[in-house]
Amino acid sequence: MNRLIIRGGGAGVIAGVGLVLSLLTIAAVLDIKSLPVVLADGFVSVLPASFFSFAIVRLQELAKPLSLVGIGAALILLNGGVGWSFAWTLRRYPHLRLPPWDGMVLGVVLWLLAMTVVVPLLGKE
Repeated sequence: MNRLIIRGGGAGVIAGVGLVLSLLTIAAVLDIKSLPVVLADGFVSVLPASFFSFAIVRLQELAKPLSLVGIGAALILLNGGVGWSFAWTLRRYPHLRLPPWDGMVLGVVLWLLAMTVVVPLLGKE
């Protein structure tokens, strides 16, 4: 595997860590629900009741923090995948000369998609 592709995935993971930390910080400062919390609540609402009760009985007070850690890890890995695919595309099609801010534009588009599609589908504000 090419170093560029590995570096793209690493950059995506680093960006994902920054994303999760900034989402949680902004939510704490503005006293609003963050995207990981909204996603965790939506995930819980689609779980079968038997699995949910099993998880609550087994994990007790750790259930909510572990779900947030899991959603945060999934967001970080998703960002790593986006960085990897972005680098793979640039490697596969070298004639594409994209400016460095195209990755940021892609991030903004994905964020807008999450806020306008995913959050309303989960029924949260």
